[in-house]
Amino acid sequence: MKKENREGDKKIDNFTLMLFDYNSSKLSNANRNIPRLIRRYIKNNSIISITGYSDKIGNEDYNLTLSRNRAKTVTKALNAHHTSYKGVGESIQLYSNEFPEARFYCRTVNVIVETPIKWK
Repeated sequence: MKKENREGDKKIDNFTLMLFDYNSSKLSNANRNIPRLIRRYIKNNSIISITGYSDKIGNEDYNLTLSRNRAKTVTKALNAHHTSYKGVGESIQLYSNEFPEARFYCRTVNVIVETPIKWK
């Protein structure tokens, strides 16, 4: 999913596309092309923020490290300047963890590309 906003003097592209397997921070084959798609929206003056998430299964400290590693994996795949990343583990749940499908969608990263708009 991609969402675009224009706020003030910047364009914000928000990507929530990459899902990870249980207990993994490795990009799956299905996700390998997504960083290339995101790179199309990155300009030289873009600022990229990447946040990794996890489900609630397992140890909280481990999930924090896992979510950080997921964000780091995407950061490396994007290979762009002005990029920061963090993991929030299970502290922020995007979906309820009641069902396996919802837990699957919690194993993701969010990529925000903020690009200043140059007015002519």
